[in-house]
Order: sequence, then structure tokens, then C-alpha cells
Amino acid sequence: GTMMVTVVTPALNGMRWLAECIDSVQRQASPQVEVEHILVDGGSTDGTPEYAASRGCTVLTREEPSIAFAINKGAFSSSGELIGFLGCDDVLLPGALDTVVRRRRRDGRRWFVGGVRWVDERGASRGVVGAPPAWLTAPILASLGWNCVAPMSTYLSRDLFEELGGLKTSFSHADDYEFFVRALEREPFARIARTL
Repeated sequence: GTMMVTVVTPALNGMRWLAECIDSVQRQASPQVEVEHILVDGGSTDGTPEYAASRGCTVLTREEPSIAFAINKGAFSSSGELIGFLGCDDVLLPGALDTVVRRRRRDGRRWFVGGVRWVDERGASRGVVGAPPAWLTAPILASLGWNCVAPMSTYLSRDLFEELGGLKTSFSHADDYEFFVRALEREPFARIARTL
């Protein structure tokens, strides 16, 4: 059967990139992946929420200015067994969610981190950052002083996200960094050795 995966996209005037983002998410559907795409809008004036709704996304609005609030609202409103986050200007590579779901089914782990490829606005590669090593621990990640866990290539089980209570909205910048340190305190991630 299929496993539902929810992709949460926080948005504010993201029309310039949104079609490509939504296309990339919808292309993930397969015999083993059902995709739910939730866009949480922060008051766009460029038609972002209307366009997302017309493409079949679930559109929610956020009541606080933080991206962390938007991600939490989308995640806690989701139906997926796994939850991931994707910015309006991010895209999933073909087969990314198939890879994540296969790994989830194979070893039952609760969170997964893959690699990310940075591209400029013309789509030219600016380099690839592989998934961090599987031996990464919470103290090591915290002591780095920067977040090497790319949020746009990380998927968590719904129950782990709930146990962690989501992202802390009191952090204006390092909300994802602090969240991944707390996740690592609970258990290691499964490293996916491909770019998602």
C-alpha cells in the first residue's frame, strides 16, 4: 500500500518559484507514496495562496510571523506518517520520497536526513552538501555552531514531531537547528546517501 508523506511549505509572496516547487512535490506520488502538500501562508499579496489552492494544496494561514509557527501549524494539521518541510524556492528531486519511504519501511527509523544541492536562480548548481554523518550526536551538532542538517531534505515521523512539540517559535533564526539538536537527543537519524 501507499504511505502518506506530508510536505509543509511556509510561504510569503512565493509566486516566483511556487509552480516549480508544487510540481516537484506532486511528481513524488508513486505506488508507495501518497503526497499531501500543505502551504502555510503569511499574508501573501502576490496570489500565492490562491495559486496553491488551485493546484490542490491545502492552504492554511499563520497567526504569528515566525516560519517555525508556520511549520508547526502545517505539521500538526497534517495527515502524513512522515512530515517534511520545503520552502517555496526549494524543489524535491524525482524519486526523493520513494527513497525516504523505502527506508522507513525497511528499518522503521523515525527520522531521515539526505543531501541537498544548492542552485542559483537560473538552476545552475552551486554545489552539493551530502547528508551529515550517521554518528552525529546532539552535543556535536550543538557545538558546531551551525546547522549541517538541511531542513529541506529531512523527514520525521509524525509521532517524533509530536513528542518534540514541534519547533520553538521563540527562536527567530536557529529554530530548525535547535529542533534537530533536540531530535538527536532522543535518537539518531537514518542517513540517506543521496541528494533529496
